[in-house]
Amino acid sequence: MIARSLRATARSVLWLWMALMISSPAWAQEPGSSEPEEEETREATEGEESTEETTDDEDVSRSKEVVVTATRYPSSPDRLSYRVTERSNDWINTRKLARSLPESLTEETGILVQKTGPGQISPFIRGLTGFHTLTMIDGIRLNNASFRPGPNQYLATIDSFSIDRFEVVRGPASVLWGSDAVGGTLQAIVKERRSFEEGTHINGRIFERYASAEQSFTTRVETQGNFDDSIGFHLGITHRSFGSVDGGQHVGEIPNTGYEEWAGDTKWRFKVTDRLDWTVAYQQMTQSDVPRTHSTFQAVSWRGTATGSDLRRDFDQNRQLAYTQLEYESDGDDWLDRATFSLSWHRQSEVERREQFDASAFEFSLRRQGFTDDTLGAFLQLESDIGDAGRLIYGGEYYHDTVSSFRRDFDSTGSQTVRPRGPLADDAEYALTGVYVQHETEIADGVHTMAGLRYTFARATADQVDPNPSDAVPLPSVSENFDQVVWNARVLFDATDWLRPYAGVSTAFRAPNLQDLTRFDSARSGEFEVGSSNLDPERFTAYEVGAHVERDNVSGNVTYFYTDVNNLIARFPTGTMTPGGDPIVTLANSGDGYIHGVEAAAEVRFAKEWRVFGNFTWLEGYIEVLNAFDVEEDDPISRLFPAAGLVGVGWEEEDGSKYVEALAQFAGDADRLSLRDKGDTQRIPPGGTPGYTVFTLRGGVRVSQNIALFGAIENLTNHDYRIHGSGLNQPGTNVILGVDLTF
Repeated sequence: MIARSLRATARSVLWLWMALMISSPAWAQEPGSSEPEEEETREATEGEESTEETTDDEDVSRSKEVVVTATRYPSSPDRLSYRVTERSNDWINTRKLARSLPESLTEETGILVQKTGPGQISPFIRGLTGFHTLTMIDGIRLNNASFRPGPNQYLATIDSFSIDRFEVVRGPASVLWGSDAVGGTLQAIVKERRSFEEGTHINGRIFERYASAEQSFTTRVETQGNFDDSIGFHLGITHRSFGSVDGGQHVGEIPNTGYEEWAGDTKWRFKVTDRLDWTVAYQQMTQSDVPRTHSTFQAVSWRGTATGSDLRRDFDQNRQLAYTQLEYESDGDDWLDRATFSLSWHRQSEVERREQFDASAFEFSLRRQGFTDDTLGAFLQLESDIGDAGRLIYGGEYYHDTVSSFRRDFDSTGSQTVRPRGPLADDAEYALTGVYVQHETEIADGVHTMAGLRYTFARATADQVDPNPSDAVPLPSVSENFDQVVWNARVLFDATDWLRPYAGVSTAFRAPNLQDLTRFDSARSGEFEVGSSNLDPERFTAYEVGAHVERDNVSGNVTYFYTDVNNLIARFPTGTMTPGGDPIVTLANSGDGYIHGVEAAAEVRFAKEWRVFGNFTWLEGYIEVLNAFDVEEDDPISRLFPAAGLVGVGWEEEDGSKYVEALAQFAGDADRLSLRDKGDTQRIPPGGTPGYTVFTLRGGVRVSQNIALFGAIENLTNHDYRIHGSGLNQPGTNVILGVDLTF
C-alpha cells in the first residue's frame, strides 16, 4: 500500500509539473542554464583536454566524444588501440529507452546480455562475464571478493539515470585496472554539475517511462545547481515498478517476474582552488523480491525447457557507495600534470528466500540466506607529460573486503535451524593491492605506442568455512596469498587521415576470490558447488588487430581478437550427491583453451539527416574440462555467443529536435553447447537456443525547450525468443512511452 501511494504521488507530481510547464512560458530556461546547454559545455571542455589537434569540422565533431576508461585520461575513441563504446545518459534513457543499465547494451557489437531473471542481468563481453569482466563507478571497483562465477546481477544495481555516460572497453585492461579486467571493462561516469556560472542556478528534470509488455513504470526526479563558481551539486531519485512480463504470442504472460526498486544519488563538487577540486558523493540502490523465476514451478516451459520445483525464490539486493575524491591539475609547469586521490566505502548485500516442498515427505521448507560485503577502497592516479618522451600514467590502489554471511532454515512446523555461515564463509576478509605504470608516446610520425606493467598482490582469509558444526573433521580455515604481474604492448597507426589500424598484445588475470575459495551453495540448475582453497590466479593473453575508419560520412571499426586462456578455474564433478540428489561440483585450475572472434560495426550518413548502420559479431571458444568420467576434453565455452548483429536506418533533424529509426536485430542458433550448458535444462532448450530476428521502431520529438517525448515499439512481430542462457523469454511486442521534462 505504501509503495502504491508513493508511486501515485510521484506520478501526480510529474503530471502537475507537465501542466505547469506547458501552460507557463515563464518556466522556460534562460540561455546557458538549460541541461542541454550544460551538456555542450561538458563536451567542449573535454574536447579541450584532448591531446589531439583539430583542423577541420569533422575532427572538431569527433573531439567532442571522449572516453577515459581505456587510458585513465580523456581520449577520443578513434585514437585508441582498443575497441571502445561510449553511451551518454540521454542515449541510454531517451534514445534507447533501456529498462536498466545492462539492457542498454543489447544492441552493442560483441556483447551478449544474458538474463537469469528479470532483474539478474549479466553482459558477456568477448565470451566472458561475471567476475571475468570488471565494472567501475568513477574509477571505484564494483567487483568485490563475493562476486560469483558466471552470470550475476550486480551491474543492474547501478541506476542508469545516475550516470552521465557509460563506457565499455573490449578486451583485457588489467594493467590499468587490475584483477577481473579480462573480457572487458565497464565504467559508469556519475552525473555532476559541470556548469559553474556566476550567481546561484538550479535546474531540474522529471522523466517518466512506461512499457506495456513489462507492465513497468519508471519515474526519475532530479535537480542540480551551483553556487557561483565554488560549489556544484546533483541530487536524484528513481523508482521502478515491474509487473509480469508478456513473453510473446505463444508464451504469453510469465508469472512471478515482477519486482520493485528504488535508487538515490547525490554528488557535490567543491572548487577548493583554481587547480584543486573536491568531490563528495553517495548513491544507493535497493531491489525488493527480485524473482529467479526459472527455478520455480511458475516458470513457463519454452522449446522443451524444464520448469523448476521451488515454490518461490526471490532476492533482495542492496548497494551503497560513498566516496570522496580530490582532483589536482597543474598549470603546465610542474612535473605532475594531473592527480586523483579517492577514498571509498562500498557495501553490497543480498538476501535469498527459497521456499520448497518435499512431496515425498509432504513437508514445506524455507531457506533464508545471504551476505554483506563491505569494501574500503583507495586509489591514487598520477599523470605526467614527459615532453618528447610521451606521457606516463601511474599509480596504485588498495581494496579491503570484510564479508559477513548467514543462513537460517525453517521447516513446516516453524522450527528454525541457524547455520554458522551462508553461501560463502562468514567473517572473511580479502585484500587487493596493485601498482601500475603505463607509457604512451609517438615513436615516429603517425605511430603511437602504449606499453604498461602492473603488479598485484591479493590475500584471502576466512575462519568460519565449514557450514556444518557437527562435522567430525571440519573444513579448514582459509589463508591464501596470490600475486601476479601483467603487461601490455599496443600500437596505433595514422595510416591516412581516415584509416587508423591498430594491434596489441595484453595479458590479464583474475585472482581467486572468496566465492572460489569458500562457496557452499547451489550453482547452476541441478548442481551444488563446494569451494576449493587449492587454487591459483587465472591467466589470459589476448592478441588483437583492428582498424578505425572515419571518412566523410562513413565511420566504422573492425576487430579480430584471439584470447589464450590458462589456468581457468573450472567446476568439475566430485562423484558425490547432496541429500536432495543434486551432483556436487568443486573447483580446480583445470581449464586451458582459447576464445577468438570478429567484431565489426559501420555507419553511413547521407543527405545530412539520414543514416544507415549495422554491426556483426562472430565468436568461437573452447576450454579443456573434466567430464563425468574424469577425462579431459575440449568443450565450448559456456554461453557461447551465436553469430549476431543488427541493421538499421535512421532520420534526424539537424538540430536534433526530431528523430526516428528502425532496426532489425538478429542472432543465429546457439547450438554449440558446453557440457554444463547441456545440463542447464531450465534455461537452455534441448539442442540449444533457437535463433531469432526482431524488429524495433523508435523515435522522439522535442516539443519545446523543456519538454521532449519519446516512444518505441520493440519486437514488432510479437516473436517468442530468448537470449542464449537466459532463464526467461524476452518481452513480446513492447510499447514504450517516455516524457522528459527539464526546468
